[in-house]
Amino acid sequence: MNVRHSLSGILRFRAKAASVALLLVAAIVAGCGASGHPSTTSSAPVQHTITGASGPASSALGHATAPVIPAGRLLRTISGTGSRAIGSLSEKTAIVLQWSTAGPAIQILTGHGFLLVDGQPGGRIRLARGDYPALKVAAHGPWTIQLRAAR
Repeated sequence: MNVRHSLSGILRFRAKAASVALLLVAAIVAGCGASGHPSTTSSAPVQHTITGASGPASSALGHATAPVIPAGRLLRTISGTGSRAIGSLSEKTAIVLQWSTAGPAIQILTGHGFLLVDGQPGGRIRLARGDYPALKVAAHGPWTIQLRAAR
């Protein structure tokens, strides 16, 4: 067996294994969505560190804020009242799911039991391309979900 042929086979295997590992991590992160957990407040201020091109810089003391998720044009709107099934999503590209409710909280779950949104009366999450089967909304009162193009 040629040593060069054997070495190139090993390198191709490692590249494929790394690609599979990267896809698995991306799938896990995408399946989990944003944390969606209700924020907890504490009396102690939090210091955030932001690393930029010139090195670390401290932000003002204060509570953590959610990152801004940019969204593009409106693709679809779904509205309802109370808890109900809203169907499945099958997206070929990433989208932004934006929600609002007049009630105190909302939950959006997949048929597999993944919690996409939990607790906040309004916000946005970015969903990776893929299938989101049998989505369900759990809320008290009226709610609106907008699907927007991701930027």
